[in-house]
Amino acid sequence: MSASGRKKRRNNWIAKGEWYILLLFSKGLASVPLAWVHQLSDLIRWLAFDLMGFRKKVILENLRNSFPNHSYDKNLEIHRDFSRYFCDMMLETIRAHSMSNEELGRQVEVKNLEVVDSYFDQRRNVAIALGHYSNWEWAGPYGGTLTRHRPYVIYHPLGSFGFNRLLYQSRRKRKWTMMKMKRAFRKMQILSDEMQAHTQREPYAVAFLADQNAPAHNAYWTRFLNQETAFFWGLERAAKKFDLAVIYARITQPRRGHYLLEFEPLVDQPSDLPEGKIIEKFAHRLEQQILEYPPHWLWSHRRWKAKRPSLSEAPAHNSLQET
Repeated sequence: MSASGRKKRRNNWIAKGEWYILLLFSKGLASVPLAWVHQLSDLIRWLAFDLMGFRKKVILENLRNSFPNHSYDKNLEIHRDFSRYFCDMMLETIRAHSMSNEELGRQVEVKNLEVVDSYFDQRRNVAIALGHYSNWEWAGPYGGTLTRHRPYVIYHPLGSFGFNRLLYQSRRKRKWTMMKMKRAFRKMQILSDEMQAHTQREPYAVAFLADQNAPAHNAYWTRFLNQETAFFWGLERAAKKFDLAVIYARITQPRRGHYLLEFEPLVDQPSDLPEGKIIEKFAHRLEQQILEYPPHWLWSHRRWKAKRPSLSEAPAHNSLQET
């Protein structure tokens, strides 16, 4: 066997080992009370954030740039609350794979589902726009078990085989069909054609995690949290191309381990809006929610690593790349 073949086999064994460890961990977390999971989360938070300073520089830099009027102590307070939320979310996400829909339903309350269902009655397809705020891996997938639409979610495969498989199976368990990012528009075109040909009865709903970091050269740029921020065009392009009503999914945490998912109408007639307006509406609504309670957004990632290109460098906006 060649060296490359041995390396590939070794990587496959590592990936499978990672998956089985995560699967056993998930089953273990699901077998104990949630309060115990949160006690473990507190221990991990102390080790990772307090002792090792996990991404502290990145988090505080993001907070300093987003809230220039905050004192250093105020940002430290947000950092502390974020670290607790982050560790809770990671363990809860792993636990979700081994939880039943009934168990998840006891932790997630859904309001205003009629906002989504009203479009089902009109035989309208919808885009569900949400950000990396609160526990989207509990509230979002559980919402899919309740909607009358056929639920789809656009995803980009993770570098970790184990985590990628865990999230994939957990979402599929909640009725969601996964769409790979590169194939999402082709799939939506097929679904829309089937609707027009009456070969499918049920309209579809597509979930967009629409606050991901877009490549600088092909992004919609806007002011978000006091910074020039790149957003993918995907939400807007899909809404206009397939006449999708856009609904904002607001996820909050009334108390630890419990989440509230509320649906809010954002755009009813996408074709009536000028270019960029749909993204602006989403960015503004998400920013409002972050300002209400900053710790529950994903501050640990380098969201602003892309820099806005000059006008001479910017290409025409012709991409259908989705989020």
